[in-house]
Order: sequence, then C-alpha cells, then structure tokens
Amino acid sequence: MKKLLIVLALGTFVACNNGSTTEETADSSMDAQKDMIDSSADAAKATIDSSASVEKSMVDSSNKVGNTMAGSAANMSDTLYKAGKESAKKGKSVQKAISDSISKLGKDVKSAVKEIKKAAKE
Repeated sequence: MKKLLIVLALGTFVACNNGSTTEETADSSMDAQKDMIDSSADAAKATIDSSASVEKSMVDSSNKVGNTMAGSAANMSDTLYKAGKESAKKGKSVQKAISDSISKLGKDVKSAVKEIKKAAKE
C-alpha cells in the first residue's frame, strides 16, 4: 500500500515536472489511482479468501472431532452393554448357587432335626 502511494506520488511529480499538459497529468493521476484501487481490491480479496480458508479448515476439523467422539461413544456404549450382559449372566449363576446352598442347608437342618427328635425318643 505504501509502495503504491510512493509510485503515485512519483508519477504525479514526474508528470508535473516534464512539462506535460494538464490532461496528461490528470490521466497519469487517474491511472495511478486506478492501480491503487485495483491493488487494494486484490489485497481485500486475498484477505477474504484467506479468512474463508481458515474458517473452512476449522469447520472440517470440528467435524472430524465430532465424528471421532461419536465413534468413541458408540464403542463405549457397546462395551458397556456387553459388560452388563456378562455381569447379568454371572449374577444369575451366583444367585442359583446361593439358592442351591440354602436349599441344601435347609434339607440338612431338617435332617438334623429329625435325627435329634429320633434320638430324644429313644
């Protein structure tokens, strides 16, 4: 931007010192202003393109992170489901073992009571 202003100033200075006509000086000034406007527009376009590119990269990155998190959540859910199922199976086994032990203990107690009553009668 500074270079353009310097070029514009030099162009105007040279045009004025060459003994050129007012029309030539005006044309030279207009050309320099047009160049400066074009340069400013190009710089603004480059800035906008750069910003858009950065924003697109951020969106893409965010989408990748979201997809990764969704995949991890699905895997974790599946693992927890399988662990819960396995735990339920083990729980049923333990419950059956306890029930069987209580039944056996009950039979043993009844048998012991019968023997005590039989011994008391003798």
